[in-house]
Amino acid sequence: MAIGVFPFGISDGMPLVNCGHVLVNGRRVPVLSVSLEHTRVDLTGVEARRGDEVVIVGRQGAGEISSAEVLERLGQHIPSALPLAVQSSVPRSYVAGVVAGD
Repeated sequence: MAIGVFPFGISDGMPLVNCGHVLVNGRRVPVLSVSLEHTRVDLTGVEARRGDEVVIVGRQGAGEISSAEVLERLGQHIPSALPLAVQSSVPRSYVAGVVAGD
C-alpha cells in the first residue's frame, strides 16, 4: 500500500468536510485516517509526488467530489455547513467570477 499524508486534520475541520475520499491527480482515493493535524490516504495505483494538490471538495481533472455528496454522507442539508466547518486558521483563496456551485 502506498500512503500519502497531507496537512489538514481534525483541528482544521476535516471530519466535517470529509466524504471518505479525496482527489489526487484527478483520481478518487480513500481516506485511511484523520489525525489532529494531518490526514492519511491510500495512494495505491496513483502516481503522486510531494507537493501534489489534494482536493477535498471540488473538481480536479476528470474527478469530482461534490458538496452535495459530502453533505449527504454527513447527514447535513445546509450547504453553508461545509465552509463554516473549515477552521478560520485555514487560508482561503477567492477567485473572481466563480460562483458557488460552478
